[in-house]
Amino acid sequence: MTLPAFGFVTVHEAPLAEGVAREAEWLAAAAREGRAVAHLWQGAPGFVVPRSYARRPRWDAACAASTAEGRPVQVRASGGGLVPQGPGLWNLSLAWPAPGAEPRETTALYRALTDELAAAFARLGVDARAQAVEGSFCDGRFNLAVGGRKLVGTAQAWRRIDGRPVVLAHAVIVVDADPAALTEAANRFEAACGDDGPRYRAEALTSLAQAWHAVHGDTGPAGFEARADRRALRSHRAAARARDPLLHDPFTGDLNMVLLEFAMAPGGKGESVSEYVARIIDVIDRSGVPYQLTPMGTILEGDWDQVMGVVGACFRALETDCPRIAMNLKMDYRAGGDSRLKSKVAKVEQRLGRKLAT
Repeated sequence: MTLPAFGFVTVHEAPLAEGVAREAEWLAAAAREGRAVAHLWQGAPGFVVPRSYARRPRWDAACAASTAEGRPVQVRASGGGLVPQGPGLWNLSLAWPAPGAEPRETTALYRALTDELAAAFARLGVDARAQAVEGSFCDGRFNLAVGGRKLVGTAQAWRRIDGRPVVLAHAVIVVDADPAALTEAANRFEAACGDDGPRYRAEALTSLAQAWHAVHGDTGPAGFEARADRRALRSHRAAARARDPLLHDPFTGDLNMVLLEFAMAPGGKGESVSEYVARIIDVIDRSGVPYQLTPMGTILEGDWDQVMGVVGACFRALETDCPRIAMNLKMDYRAGGDSRLKSKVAKVEQRLGRKLAT
């Protein structure tokens, strides 16, 4: 089994407080729309645990104490163990229509996911390999580890939603969170739950930032930690191309930004096509790509694969029931990562010395 191609990846800049619930929504969207969806996100500080934890003797008290510390607990339907959430931890959620609701080729799916991630880290000079790591949270043989220390945890779930089978592949990546602090907080929660639950070792965990430092012997690319929070694995732009790796070149170099303006509409649908335009705008709004809506079209801003991925997703949203589609498109490419969606207008206003209607 291989990973499907994704039209675009929704990057959530703000932390999601209810990541488990949002993943359920994304699975439902994959089932409803019949296409692959991908989300890159950070969770609010807390823990995600399987339902089996609710049977532990001091479960309620442990949840209350953790919430009081600012780490609420979410319960997921799947198995496994405790997974921390919070700053410096990125989640990659991939969902797509499955050939059936019964799990099949699960090992091949895990390998496809870990191979893609390992290839991305290799471009940073970081050698990550799939293996179990004793003493790490939610341990499994398809962790990705660096030097025997866990960097990425993976999981998958197979569901049937409204009669349609879907699969979710998930990875949680320790980007620049402190392994010692994560381990201490997780052990405190496990102890509060009572019985002989698992205990974790700080030395069983690493981060992408630590792995970079170990390889390159310096503080990493300028502003590494800040860029990790802002651009971590943003190179999912490659996922818009079916034959390219899912990830490549994260954290390295500035983004080459494109301003793209386009208008798309179906032919043969009568005088008003607002129903179809609304469908397109919904795709754009859900993409996470910055945009500006105008009466005659929509302006997108991002790297090449991000904006073209959105355009492709809009086309696919129409082609199911629109045998003819017309589009006007123009773009302005500029090397460098600075945003121009607002700044180009601001510069003209500055020269004129007054605000303009936009």
